This record gives sequence, structure tokens and C-alpha cells, in this order.
Amino acid sequence: MHDRLHKHAVNILTDSTSWFVAGTCPNDDNIVVILWLACHDPFEDNAEAAADLWEYSGAQLAASFVQPLVHYLGHANADVRSAAATALAAGFEVCLPILTVLRVDVTALYAALLSSL
Repeated sequence: MHDRLHKHAVNILTDSTSWFVAGTCPNDDNIVVILWLACHDPFEDNAEAAADLWEYSGAQLAASFVQPLVHYLGHANADVRSAAATALAAGFEVCLPILTVLRVDVTALYAALLSSL
């Protein structure tokens, strides 16, 4: 995993001790997106730990997950790109009621990402 993303994920997992005690997830969309991304890490141990934290904390994926994950599709590290693609696909399944809106957002965001590379 890329160092920057890895350090952020480590900080989230380190801070998660209080989540386990309280059984809640912070009301911060950025933390939730990184945790969702970690749930789809290609390294099974990382993904399992993040999924356990996700389930126990009661984290909820908001529609705002699309833009940050599309950003990670252009990441230099292949593992981050893979996790982002898997997390996007899984997010669509979780957010089926707003799938049409999300698909439009992803298409526009990905086109913008490609034009900036």
C-alpha cells in the first residue's frame, strides 16, 4: 500500500480502539471512506481487520464515497487502485437506491481524472 495511504490507514486503525470500546464510528466521511477502502485491501489480513472494525463500529457508507475513491483509481500504487475499484463496485451494491446518480458521478469524475494525467 502506498506510504501516505498506509500511514492514514494505520492512524485510523490505531484510533479505532476507542471505536471498539464505544461500538461507534466517527461522523467523518473521510475516515469512513478510508476504512471502506481498507475493507477492500488486496491483502486479506488488512481487509479482514478493517471489515471487522466496519461491522463492529456500525459505519455507514454515504454517497460522498464516490469522489475520493475515484481519485484513488489514478493512484501510482496498483494495490491502491485495485482496492479503490473493488470498493467502488461494493459501494454501488450497498447504495443501490442512488446507483444512477453515482454512476453519472463516477463517469464524470473518472473522465476528469484521466484528462489530468
